Amino acid sequence: MTQPRDVRPATAATAEAARFRRNTWVLAWAATVGIALALAAGSARAGVGAAPGFGARLAEMVRSGRITRPEADLYRLYAVKAAERLPPGLRAGSTPARLRGPAVAPADPVEILRCGTPALRAARAALAGLPPALRAEAEDLLGPTGDDRAAGRAAAQLSNGWATDNFTFEWGPDLTDEDGSSPPRDDDADGVPDVVELWADYFETSYAEEIGAMGYGHPDLDANRITVYLGNSDPSTSIDNITSGTYAFTASDEPLSYIVVNNDLTFVPPNGEGASGLAKIHGAMKITAAHELFHVVHFLYEPSSWKPTEDDWWFETSATWMEDEVFDSVNDYYQYYGPSGWTAFVADGLAVPFDDPHYTVRAYGGAIFAKYLSEHVGGRQSLFDVWAEIRPETSSAAGGRRILDALDAYAADQGFAGGLGGLFLGFAAANAVMDYEEGANYGTVPVDDETGVGTASFDDLGYLGARYRSEVVSGTVTLTYPTPTDTGWGVGTAYRSSAATYAYDAAQADAGEVSLELTLPTARTLYVAAARISPDAVAPPPSTGGGGGGGGCFLQALGRLSVP
Repeated sequence: MTQPRDVRPATAATAEAARFRRNTWVLAWAATVGIALALAAGSARAGVGAAPGFGARLAEMVRSGRITRPEADLYRLYAVKAAERLPPGLRAGSTPARLRGPAVAPADPVEILRCGTPALRAARAALAGLPPALRAEAEDLLGPTGDDRAAGRAAAQLSNGWATDNFTFEWGPDLTDEDGSSPPRDDDADGVPDVVELWADYFETSYAEEIGAMGYGHPDLDANRITVYLGNSDPSTSIDNITSGTYAFTASDEPLSYIVVNNDLTFVPPNGEGASGLAKIHGAMKITAAHELFHVVHFLYEPSSWKPTEDDWWFETSATWMEDEVFDSVNDYYQYYGPSGWTAFVADGLAVPFDDPHYTVRAYGGAIFAKYLSEHVGGRQSLFDVWAEIRPETSSAAGGRRILDALDAYAADQGFAGGLGGLFLGFAAANAVMDYEEGANYGTVPVDDETGVGTASFDDLGYLGARYRSEVVSGTVTLTYPTPTDTGWGVGTAYRSSAATYAYDAAQADAGEVSLELTLPTARTLYVAAARISPDAVAPPPSTGGGGGGGGCFLQALGRLSVP
């Protein structure tokens, strides 16, 4: 356990002053807007969370015109901080687990939204598109930033605080144990609840690995402690509100972002630490610390050109990868794989816009791409090098790069022909056989083995998306596929070359076709991934008489599989 540098519970005068500032701000807002709902933000605790299928239901509401896209971003903010404000069809239950008596039936299941950081960032980006009343409500839930927040930063925001080497932990009078029970334990009777000491241990372990060992440093990290609020622990403020289904969130601030953790993690699925009870909760606490700390780094490295609703998937992908680097045994990220997990969306593309109905599965399950970089390309230094291209102070481009540009620059530096496109073909091939250290837990990509590798479908692929074929072949084979356009397409291949290893090859389109020759020593199952590796490569609409006629299909059925 890291020894505390100081133990500083806020004085009564300090706490009262902080509450006065908050209450004055909320009352002024309510008087201006005239909505009583705002008054509840300072006193009501976070609701139980979003209902299962939340993302898909919300996307349908936008598609049908029932709500606007900015309003959908506000609903996502509700799902993280005030689920009781969601329409009934999007809200699961109404009573937090810690307030339910033993005779009360469990609440409805919740959608596991995992990290609330993207929702907060999307809501802030959507503020300008909201009507004034809704904008004021969103601003209230998001809390003050910049100078408004700086005015109260010197004083504790919550009534209790404890500092370790690199963090300050704050909690209020409603603090519970990690399983939602009350009062919190203090087995060593040192005045700091055991659950706070647990969080401190996990965060300091993460700091030692990410900042110390891996080198994700920054001058602001050297000069300041990071504040961590223990969620739903003070009924007088909304700063730490966080709903069930959300592990934590990181909110942008100066000089360092602050973190809010959910102290009742009973909703989390089983993980490598345990199937139930405190074991699985402690596992979730560990990876939450590693994940959210990396977000603090992200905010320090983020360039001004970054577009949160388009680029933040990389925040989540790389933070999920980081969980496994710091706490390898937890494997909480396995929940994003399986029949309806990440592999179900391989054709849609690697990058995920925040309004995608499957954002959670695709962004967090996208850790498999980070795994490809660290296991097949350049070790975990790969992720550091990509972030170095993003970060303005270290990037080869003035002002830093957005994520796809950074990945392209990194791939080119590593010698991949075609930059990111060439890198992606190897990734697509590796996914066909799940050639990863923990690949047995990632599920399988959908493979159409009825027509074999003699045909390839480039139909309706998202940028950096792939479709798969397989066939048992042997000897020397030549694969030739016509492509919808002259460039921007490619194929990656993989087969088991021995009991423990796989062989890969890839080719990119040139002059309207992609072709490569392979030699398989004996009969093997050959997998071919047809991929779109340029955002500008779009298949023409099908003719009425061809492959799928009029149904939106462009099936390349003219591919040739030649076996001499």
